[in-house]
Amino acid sequence: MTPFRQIRRAVIAGTVATLGLAATVGQATAQDYPSKPVTLIIPYGAGGSTDTMGRVFANALGNALGEPVVVVNRKGGGGVVGASFLKNSAADGYTVLLGGIDEITAWYPIAVDVDFSADDFQFIGAVANYQNALVAPVGQPFSTLPEFVEYAKANPGTAVVTQGGMSGRFIDRMAEREGLELRSVNANSGSEAMQLLLAGNAIMSYSGGIHANYAEQIGVLASLNDSRLSGYPDKPTFKEAGYELAMPSLIGVIAPAGLPDDIAATLEAALQTAAADADFLTIVEERLKSRVEILSGADVAALIADMSTKLAPLAAE
Repeated sequence: MTPFRQIRRAVIAGTVATLGLAATVGQATAQDYPSKPVTLIIPYGAGGSTDTMGRVFANALGNALGEPVVVVNRKGGGGVVGASFLKNSAADGYTVLLGGIDEITAWYPIAVDVDFSADDFQFIGAVANYQNALVAPVGQPFSTLPEFVEYAKANPGTAVVTQGGMSGRFIDRMAEREGLELRSVNANSGSEAMQLLLAGNAIMSYSGGIHANYAEQIGVLASLNDSRLSGYPDKPTFKEAGYELAMPSLIGVIAPAGLPDDIAATLEAALQTAAADADFLTIVEERLKSRVEILSGADVAALIADMSTKLAPLAAE
């Protein structure tokens, strides 16, 4: 283990200790919870970045809870299908969701016709950040976002992969501004998007981080996050390219609204422990080139409320 990794893991462990939550696992007042396996919904297809980290997280969460955590993929609508299922699940702690909770709870309710709002969910906490990016197969006649724009202008009908949601709006904003005629190819997961690129069915795509698994085959054109990606510091952001937008990137856990306080506390304590797990840190930071970020449920709720206000102008376009 490198000195940096040792320091990083010490920082993560210190965060959990500071929040004072790790020690509460198993001591919550819900004495009979959990008494059976917990279902963890991944609202995207198998093989993407959320699914990849989610399966490791589920194992760590199960260890913290003392009961197995079973991953179930409920893909569709960029997370909408899974979120709708969660909203209509029993608020008993046995069904939770791991995904892009800022997009699901702050963006979709104001930008898309969905049957849920942020009030329909209990925020358990955040565990990591997506490495949102626009990516392309290596060997293309472009390796930067401005070069892609010039290529697309000269080649109307250029095929790009979209996974819907906010990423689709970002690509639309670029196309409208630059006068591009792009042809959209739909994907239900990051893994599916990468396969479409590698098969030659499209030459540019959004990725939430799974591109790091294809480092020799897929290159980053630009970061969609507010800052440059930690694994690709030489690639400018979408904002730096002049598009004045940055994509929220929070990965966290939500449950149906109405969850009893003692069960919510048990889940939040287990989340804090699982997010500090060595295997989870490895999959997130070394394989996916992302960052673990542990936030409490209350902190996430405050962020979502603020984010909804800031995203309203974009949603109104």
